[in-house]
This record gives sequence, C-alpha cells and structure tokens, in this order.
Amino acid sequence: MVSWNIVMLEDGVGGPNLTWDNDMRANLQRLLGVPISRGIFLPQNEDADIHLITSCNYTKYLPEIAFAKKMKAKGKKVIASLASDGRWLNGSNLMGPDGTNYTGLLAEVDGILSEVHPSWKVYGRYQSKVIPLAQPLESQMIKDNPTRDIDVLTAGSNGTGGLAYATEVIYMLLEKNPNLNCVQIVHPHYLDILRKNHPRLRFETASFGPFFDYLGRAKVIVNMELKARGGRIPMEGFYTSTPVICSSGAFFSQLYPDLSFNKIDLEYIVELVEYAIQKRVEITNRAKELAKPYFISEWKKTIYKTLGLQE
Repeated sequence: MVSWNIVMLEDGVGGPNLTWDNDMRANLQRLLGVPISRGIFLPQNEDADIHLITSCNYTKYLPEIAFAKKMKAKGKKVIASLASDGRWLNGSNLMGPDGTNYTGLLAEVDGILSEVHPSWKVYGRYQSKVIPLAQPLESQMIKDNPTRDIDVLTAGSNGTGGLAYATEVIYMLLEKNPNLNCVQIVHPHYLDILRKNHPRLRFETASFGPFFDYLGRAKVIVNMELKARGGRIPMEGFYTSTPVICSSGAFFSQLYPDLSFNKIDLEYIVELVEYAIQKRVEITNRAKELAKPYFISEWKKTIYKTLGLQE
C-alpha cells in the first residue's frame, strides 16, 4: 500500500477524523488517513512513499526545497500543491523575500497538484509536471434537496468578495422578475448597513455550517469574483447539487462549463442565472458525471500512475 506524508509549514486547523470541513487540508488528511506535519518536518514520516508539500507561504520556500531534495535523495516521490488564490491573477506574493521564486520549489518535485483551471499555464518550465487534479472530491458527500425556496444565492470570500457586482446583478434580476427570492451572504460587519441602504434586497450572514444549509436551499449560487484557485464555492455547490456560476479560473468550474465566466459582464451573468434556474437538475446531473475523475479513489489512481507507483 502506498503511504503518504502531508507537510504544511504553517499553522492550520482540523484533524483526520473530521467530516467535511472547509479547511481543505483537514479533509485531505482525513481522506488519506494521515496527520498533517504542521510547522516542522517529522522524521518518523520520512519513510512515506509520497510527500505532499502544501505550500501556502512564500516565505517557506527554502525549507520546503531542502526537504524535497532530502526526500528525493532517499528515492521518495514529492508533490507540491501551491495555494491558489488571487496571487495567480497578478503574480504577486509568489516570490520569497530572499528572491526565491515559486518555481524554485517546483524544480525539485515530481509532480504539481494544480488548483487552478488547466487552461492557466502558470508553471513555466515545469508545466509538464502538472497532475490535472485539485483537492479530491467525495461521492458520498453529494446531497440533493428537491425543495428549493431560494432562487438565487450569492457569496464571496469573507462575505465581501464580489459583493458590489453581486448586488447589482440581484437588482437586475429583480427588475426582470420581482418575485425571485434572492439571498446574499455577507460579512457580519456589513449586515445592518446593507439592510438599511438596500431595503429591497435580502442580506444574511452565515458561518460554514449554516452556509451549507443555504446552499442546499438554492437553485443557483453566484460567486462574482475573478479567481484562480480550486474554489470552495464550486466544490460546496457540487456537494449540495446546486449549480455554480463562477470564474473560469476556478479548478472546479470544470464541473459547470456552461456557467463559468472569464470577464465581468453583468448582463451575461443575469442570463446565466436564468438559464441555471431552469436547467438545475440537468446541470447538476452533468456535474456528477464530470466529477468522476476527481473522486478520491480515481484521484489516487491518477497520482500513482503519474508517479509510476503501484497501488
């Protein structure tokens, strides 16, 4: 059996026995059945067959590079998964304070788990090392609620991402159909302000658990942020059988190819919302088919095959 070691040189939360949580690394350690080596490289884990470095902090490249070299010298396989966020949009905060570029780590690994959409060729000389996977999906997590009382749900990073665009989209939708039930999830700090200034609209705030409840009640969710990342909202929308309108930079926008966008066009977003409401069941059924290569069993098979390992 192939053994794993997950390395993250910064603090985090979660444990291997948790059910689904929006800390993706906590989910990953649970699925692989190993704890994350947080903050330090644990010698007892060095005998693992695969070492997955989950690099989040550009100040940690040098110890990560040293660790990758050490494991490669021992004949082990090393994979890097660089945190994917707004940095990939403009190339900022990808070079360490000592001048080490993110590709310095990529040069030393056997594979790259890319959490940006495959069309984003951001790994330069090491693009050929990309394994076309992000975080694995779990088929047993998929739930469906046939009773959907929210027509349109909007949300963004920290309850603020894409908020202004989303608000205007809701106004545009209500002009066309005043009977739509639209809910916007926002940061608690802005809740009273928004309710006062936009009395026609409905604003709510929700922690992770209640947010899942809102998702399960929605016919479609809209995330108006231009992103280059795996994307929690498309993953969480998938688990609740809710079509997701989001940036094509998100890895899991691949589950909703007819609903992704690569520029801000509010009229186009309105059209996508209307389409998704009408075709929800058809869209979610297609997403389940497109998701099959990303379920944990197939996810591991792809990695083992790429690295030349036997299960």
